[in-house]
Amino acid sequence: MSNVKAQTANPLDKVVDFVFEDNSKSHNWYNFPISWTVDTFKGLTPFVILGMMFWFRGAPHNSLSNPIAWAYFGTHGSYGLLWASKNYLSFGDFHQIGSLVAHVLTMLLLIIYWIPIYLICSRTTPAPVWIIGPGVFLYGCGVFWHFVADMQKTMFIEFRTKIRKELGEDSKVADNLLKSKLWKHSRNPNYFGEMCIYGSFCVLSYHWLPFLLFGAIMVIMWRKLMEKKDKSLSRFGKEFEEYKKTSAFFLPRLY
Repeated sequence: MSNVKAQTANPLDKVVDFVFEDNSKSHNWYNFPISWTVDTFKGLTPFVILGMMFWFRGAPHNSLSNPIAWAYFGTHGSYGLLWASKNYLSFGDFHQIGSLVAHVLTMLLLIIYWIPIYLICSRTTPAPVWIIGPGVFLYGCGVFWHFVADMQKTMFIEFRTKIRKELGEDSKVADNLLKSKLWKHSRNPNYFGEMCIYGSFCVLSYHWLPFLLFGAIMVIMWRKLMEKKDKSLSRFGKEFEEYKKTSAFFLPRLY
C-alpha cells in the first residue's frame, strides 16, 4: 500500500522535497545553505521596492507619491530585513545544504513575492487609501505570531539541549515537545504569522494575482513542510498524540 502511495505522490510534493533535501555530503562549490539565497533575496527586498517606485515615478503612475507604495515599503521592506536578521542571529530556517538547481528554484519562488509591489507601482488608477489600515494591521499581527513563535522555539531547543547535556539524555526535566504559549494553540504558529504577513502584502496590492500565487505556495509548499514536521514529531509517540488532541494544525485554537 505504501509503495502505491509513493508512486502516486503529487509531483509538486516531489519538487518541494528536492528543494529542501539536505546535500551536506556533497562537496561541490555551489552546494551551500538554502538560507543564504533566501536571506539575500529577502534582505534585498526594501531596495527592490524603492527601485520599483523610482522606475514608476513618472506620470501616470507617480509611485513616489503613492501612500500605498510607501506603506508597502514599510511593511515588506522591514519584514525582509527582519527575516535576514533572524537567520543571522541563528534562530532562522532553511539551513540545510542545497544543490545548484534547488537554489535556482528558490530564487524563482522568491521573485514571486515581489509581484505585489510591481502591481502597486504600475497601476495608473490608485487603489483606495483605506486598504493601508487592514494591510498594516494584518502585518503587525503576523510579525508578532511569526517572530515570537520562532524565538520561543529557539529558546526551548537551547534550554532542552542544555538540560540534557547537564542531566543526561534521559532526563525528564525538559519536555520533548514545545507545547506552551503560542505553540499550545497551534503546531505551526510561525507559519500562521507568516500567512498574516504575506496576506497583508496581498491586501496592499489590491489585486487578485498575489492572493492566487500566495495561496498556491501555501497549499503546495507550506502544507508539505508542516506535514513533514508532524511526521518527524510522531517519533515521540503518545506525547505527540496528546499534543495533537489539544492543538490545531495551523490556525490557532484560542479556546
